[in-house]
Amino acid sequence: MPPVPLIYCPRRLLCHYQALGVYWASSERPAVPGSVRLKGASRVDAAGQRYRVARSDYERAYRLLLEKWLSSRLIIEDRLRGVLSRLGDDALPDVARFIVEGGKRFRGFLTIIMAEALGGRPEDAADAAAAIELVQAASLAIDDIIDRDTERRGKASAWRRFGISRTILVSLILIPVAQRIVEKLGFTALFHVIRSWEATVRGEVADSILASRLGPDKYLRVIELKTAALFKLATLLGAMSAGVRDRALLNRVGEYGRLLGIVYQIADDIADYTRSDRHGPGEELFAKWARTLDPQNPLEAAKNYLRTQLQLAAETARSIPSRDSGIAKLLEILPAFLVEKLFEEASLDPGHIFQVTD
Repeated sequence: MPPVPLIYCPRRLLCHYQALGVYWASSERPAVPGSVRLKGASRVDAAGQRYRVARSDYERAYRLLLEKWLSSRLIIEDRLRGVLSRLGDDALPDVARFIVEGGKRFRGFLTIIMAEALGGRPEDAADAAAAIELVQAASLAIDDIIDRDTERRGKASAWRRFGISRTILVSLILIPVAQRIVEKLGFTALFHVIRSWEATVRGEVADSILASRLGPDKYLRVIELKTAALFKLATLLGAMSAGVRDRALLNRVGEYGRLLGIVYQIADDIADYTRSDRHGPGEELFAKWARTLDPQNPLEAAKNYLRTQLQLAAETARSIPSRDSGIAKLLEILPAFLVEKLFEEASLDPGHIFQVTD
């Protein structure tokens, strides 16, 4: 594939069409001369109008993705309020609301946008998106107890506010509540929810308890379990909400979700390791893995690996036969979007992650 211009995207995000797999809005990929390799402003001029079209095309897609994320959050919050209002007093709804409220809703958003890409409506995937967020919230509440984290999402952790017993019991209630929501999509959807929760718990055991005894070669397997499994579930439920039952297509959709989860967790580990001197077993396992990539500059090596995963995720997105070319482009830039939001939250400049050099 010929090289294409480096472009400047919103919020200091530096992107490269070749690295992220983003193309023009038309079905035809841009015919950029192979001799054009950007190393300075003069090379940007050499690209001429193509550079300007590329930048405006990406910025337009980025704005649309941001709008869809925000509108999806509203849909998800509305469904979650409905679910929580029906829990009953024996489920301690005040504790449940505290556990569930807040958060970026990335996983629920992924469910909704995947449904749209495959011909569904946001409303079709709203229940599944809410279910994903219930599972995620329960996982984080239990994770905070294990790690003794006293804050979550800018406020006291649930266990600090309500105690360990209430937090654990309500979290355990939220999981079957999520399963019952997904049940209407059929046995296969329910099967994936169960498998995802099992993988998440196994990953948490490895990350919190076994990590200090694990070799660096186990790092990617741990993050695949504890994080990527739920991202994979989010994409699968989105596809099933749109009526997809074809196994080959579901496999591609699931692989896209898995890659997104890996991208997300590596970016999160880079952010956590950079901004804090207090490193738990999971962060130490990340550091050991990064040192195997480059003992002299492990963080840069981890960022380089992240770049390759971003490209792979974008390539996988292009293999999903979306019914909406506009949404298809959003799936391609979504991995970079997630990384940017993570880095933004950690007050890190995401630009260097996307800077691609010859």
